[in-house]
Amino acid sequence: MHTSTVRSLSPEWQLPHMAPAALLEAQQRVLSILASSAPLADALSEIARFAEACIPGMFGSILYYDAHRGALRRGGYGALPDSFAAVVDGLVPGPAAGSCGTCAYRNERVISVDVFVDPLWDGFHDLCRQYGIRSAWSSPLQSSRDGSLLGVFGMYHPEPRIPSEEELKVVDYFVHLAAIAAQRHRDDQEKDYAASHDPLTGLGNRRLLDVEGNQWLATCRRRGLPMTVAFLDLDHFKSFNDAYGHLRGDALLSGFAHRLRAALPDAGPLVRFGGDEFLAFLPLDEAQARNKLDALRAGLRSDPFTELDGTTFTVSCGLYTVDKDDADLDKILVRADQAVHQAKARGGNTCASYSLEESQDLLRRQQIAKHLETAMARGQIRAQLQPIMRLTDNKAAGFELLFRTSAADLMGYSIPECISVAEEYGLIHAIGLGILKDAMALSVREAERLRGLILNVNVSVMQLVRSEFLQDVEAALRETGADPSNLCIEVTESHWLDVGGPARGSLLGLDELGFRLALDDFGTGYASLAYLQALPLDSIKIDRRFINGVHDKGSRDAALCRALVSMGQATKLRVVAEGVERREQVSALIDMGYELAQGWLWERAMPEEIAMAWLDVQNAPEGSFSLTA
Repeated sequence: MHTSTVRSLSPEWQLPHMAPAALLEAQQRVLSILASSAPLADALSEIARFAEACIPGMFGSILYYDAHRGALRRGGYGALPDSFAAVVDGLVPGPAAGSCGTCAYRNERVISVDVFVDPLWDGFHDLCRQYGIRSAWSSPLQSSRDGSLLGVFGMYHPEPRIPSEEELKVVDYFVHLAAIAAQRHRDDQEKDYAASHDPLTGLGNRRLLDVEGNQWLATCRRRGLPMTVAFLDLDHFKSFNDAYGHLRGDALLSGFAHRLRAALPDAGPLVRFGGDEFLAFLPLDEAQARNKLDALRAGLRSDPFTELDGTTFTVSCGLYTVDKDDADLDKILVRADQAVHQAKARGGNTCASYSLEESQDLLRRQQIAKHLETAMARGQIRAQLQPIMRLTDNKAAGFELLFRTSAADLMGYSIPECISVAEEYGLIHAIGLGILKDAMALSVREAERLRGLILNVNVSVMQLVRSEFLQDVEAALRETGADPSNLCIEVTESHWLDVGGPARGSLLGLDELGFRLALDDFGTGYASLAYLQALPLDSIKIDRRFINGVHDKGSRDAALCRALVSMGQATKLRVVAEGVERREQVSALIDMGYELAQGWLWERAMPEEIAMAWLDVQNAPEGSFSLTA
């Protein structure tokens, strides 16, 4: 029982309609219920009946305040029927919500002598006529700890009445008893809530999912409602967390949970499944669910997180519409999870419905991730070198180190797919840092052969946004003794490079360390022109898609290539044409003023020892490859 002292009715209170023995028996029965673990409704109903016996002609109604839902809920009743309990269940406190709703709103006693005169009851006259209510006295049940609202004790009368001082003392006694019962229930409820809800977001946790997930499915089936389970995953959250720290990461999760609740008010359980993963059970068909989630995603774009200095964020959503024969909740969740991975595989910031075909593709990507981890552990991921050529003399100006693997398990997969999987599964930092270390070691080991040449290394934006990235690079420089001015870091365009974005800070740090910087795949990404001004770039690399038709003088490719090289020259940047495969492309590029190019016309990527031997041949006077031969 709650530790508050239980007061007894004072002997001077005269209750002529009740014999002392009957009064004592009723009081002991109530106290016995309070001391037991009886349900709240049983305890409150017994108190309401006791109060009705002490105040003849009164109808007792005790409502419990659900703080999490902000509403008064069904509690205990004496003579009032269940139909009344159903009508008032869920009453939201307000400044004019009858005596009980107003009492809860003010957290103080409200007495309506005549409900048909009192403006607090203007919206409830039909209810009053139906249940014979003419006067109402409502008192708040307050916590003895902090005075917070626990519920409301309403006493209704069939005629207008002003309570006497003696009656109010009796009312206070019953309010005291009801508050003890409500406090005990609140304590139990808070324990259950803490055990079944995530403390950061206030959403349900996996325990609540276990308890309510199947219940929700059964309820929807019984009522004939559609059922769609949505799995939501914040895009690039790990990178954001690494870049800005856990406090801002927690603020983002909390803010997203608030928006999720607001966007899906009619959802069943809303659950933080773990990390940045969320679940929503929606009584909607697939199209309706998609519309709701598309509206949520649009809101994230148009309404930045003010608590995070205007940060915008995107979310990927996976949808699985539950069939009437789907009885296994775990299977349902797996399919919704597979759907969100399908959304991620499409680039994120989208909704994807479960597809068996795409699910098989997901399993394929998971298999690639396992093979990549194995290859890393076995030292089977090593960079190969592709030359970057000077068009003026057809000599090597440097090399780009490209991801390659000797693992047999990865031979059937394309390089872009392997890199994409590495980014998706958090493997790219270890792989990328390993290749960067290889480049550093090579620049020291072959310093004489590589004199005057630059080694280019691709770095994923997912690496740049890691808070420890610069420290890892500095440690690698110390370990290898490399000169960063002989190395160029290539990065592909992304919104993470925006002014104030976490990746841009890492690029500025690399520039301070002495590395050269290149923007890869220029012209195909997020905001190319802005980067020329915002980043300390040394060079830009024109994507192969623009080079394909560069030799056709009247083509759009040719016009764009001319514009891009002019832009690079105007901003004093080296311009590299990528994907050169035909000699006529070289002639066109030279005519336009390009000085550097890269592609299969010269060589594909080569293992280090072959690349160095190729370089020796290039450096020999008779070894130069002639495009005009």
